[in-house]
Amino acid sequence: MKLLNISGYPVPLDQLSQYSNLAIYPGSFNPLHEGHRGIFDLLNRNGYHVICELSKTRYQKPPYPEEKVKELTSQFIGFSELLVSDAPLFQNKRDQLSQFKPFWVMGFDTAKRWIDENKHVDQAEKNKIKEMKVLFIGRLINGEYYDPHSLLDGSEPYEHKIFPYHCDVSSTQIRSKLDRL
Repeated sequence: MKLLNISGYPVPLDQLSQYSNLAIYPGSFNPLHEGHRGIFDLLNRNGYHVICELSKTRYQKPPYPEEKVKELTSQFIGFSELLVSDAPLFQNKRDQLSQFKPFWVMGFDTAKRWIDENKHVDQAEKNKIKEMKVLFIGRLINGEYYDPHSLLDGSEPYEHKIFPYHCDVSSTQIRSKLDRL
């Protein structure tokens, strides 16, 4: 895993330990869009030091070619520090960065998938989940708001906060439009 500063230069990973309200925001950021930037700004305004995380290796997909990684990482120059990893699964990211005790940023879709998957994990994984801190972000899709409260039942063993966010944009939709051009 490597940490790039806002200018795109590598810096020591242990630099993360200086942030008391570190929030890791994983995503494909393909492309980085106004929705990502809005969530980033929302969390910064609420006192979090947000660092985005991009995995070169993707779950059930081929890894990004090196040129694509360069293209994606270049989007962050002048915007945000960036973690570049080979951790396609959330638990891989968490295990590699747990010593920094970050908050984990999850949009509605990711949160739904993650919560569903965690219903069927072994005790060792449940113990790791208890140590987590999660920031759930709501989502607007075609005018309908998806509230993370609807995913939770009150028995969550981890610290969490919910931030409403009303932006209807997705990287998948943007890529689809670009492909049609």
